[in-house]
Amino acid sequence: MSGSNADVQQGLTGDLVTSRGLRPDTVHAVYAGMGGMCSVSEVERYLLGTDGLPQLQRDLVSHAVNDLIGSDRTAAGTRAPYSDSSVAVAAGYAHSPSDGDVLAGRSPRDPGDDAREPDERELLRLMSLDVSDLLASRTPASVERLPRMAREYFGSAIAAFTVIAENRQITLAADGAATGDVPRELSFCSETIRFDRTLVIPDTLRDPLFSDNPYVLGEPHIRFYAGHPVTGPGGHRIGALCIIDDEPRCFTQEDETKLRTLAALVQLEISAPRRAG
Repeated sequence: MSGSNADVQQGLTGDLVTSRGLRPDTVHAVYAGMGGMCSVSEVERYLLGTDGLPQLQRDLVSHAVNDLIGSDRTAAGTRAPYSDSSVAVAAGYAHSPSDGDVLAGRSPRDPGDDAREPDERELLRLMSLDVSDLLASRTPASVERLPRMAREYFGSAIAAFTVIAENRQITLAADGAATGDVPRELSFCSETIRFDRTLVIPDTLRDPLFSDNPYVLGEPHIRFYAGHPVTGPGGHRIGALCIIDDEPRCFTQEDETKLRTLAALVQLEISAPRRAG
């Protein structure tokens, strides 16, 4: 996001906070709970328009504001903007003309992408995974903490951030039982990335697609799965944040919203510029 687009994001977010009567310290409390690293005074100065913030911190402030005002996820003009529409999509929001990539003249992910021929779609997806650099570099600690947050919140046996390569699922960060690479044909997350929505399997033994999966019948005895897709450059779904349990369980709409929010935090982290070294 260029300096001018960052200014637009800052100005619109500050205006929204003022118009909705939100207090900066209230915004900061939600922002900090999402992993924000700036102080109350830094967030307040940002909302007042006197000081800027790095891209990741701006997006976390936007996400906190949207969470507080209960933004309509299907409407484009009723929320704080993000630096990139792929972050908005990961959070479950519609594209907005105020998102940074749209302001910069770059098109958001083609809504007809799912209508492409499967081979073309898969090629573009694998190119997106490659460009993301996630497989060529060490997973940042800021990403590694998010499965831990998910596992603690949901009380699940395992939580993980995985990506789907051509023939296998690769775990980049996990909390709980150790999880290595998984053949793609056996991967739950490979099914998750097929669609732009949360995949929930309350009881795997009752699911015709996974009831005979060796990871259900054997270790780690997956009986419950919920995952939300994470996108790479170009908006292609390259992986998922998921939680796994060894007992069937219910998953409420509130639970889905929380998982989607945590997946959006993964999206924010992997979309942020990497520091050299």
